[in-house]
Amino acid sequence: MWQYNITLVDNGGNRLVKRYNLVAADYATAASDAAAILAALQNVTNCAIAKTTLQEVTSYTYTLPVDGVQKENQAAISASLVAKDQSFVFYIPAPIIDIFIAQDGEGADIVDTSDALLVAYFNELSAKTLVSDGDALDKMISGKRIHKASKRG
Repeated sequence: MWQYNITLVDNGGNRLVKRYNLVAADYATAASDAAAILAALQNVTNCAIAKTTLQEVTSYTYTLPVDGVQKENQAAISASLVAKDQSFVFYIPAPIIDIFIAQDGEGADIVDTSDALLVAYFNELSAKTLVSDGDALDKMISGKRIHKASKRG
């Protein structure tokens, strides 16, 4: 399935995202359908178009993880940015214990930024994504275990 998102803006700067689940079977058809929808929408709205995104949506079959796996338990990892003297924090929900410096005690709350699996993940992020205001990640600095609040209980 392909999802097409159009972000509209009114004269007050208020944004609204319209989402369309396209029935197209391939990217070329989805792109053509998206362009047609955008043109038709522009004919019936006074809003400005701020941005559009077209993405393929893949649904996976899954089994719930074992007891104790909670997305609120996260590894917060600080990384430097290539072009700025700033850092950026990225999060890993329900991190595996192997990316911490110890299995228990205080070390179980400190991220091992030299762990091979974590380095491989970071290398993928730094090579293939931009963060914040279009900045590239440089290197990991440090990390710790945190708990993010949830309203779901």
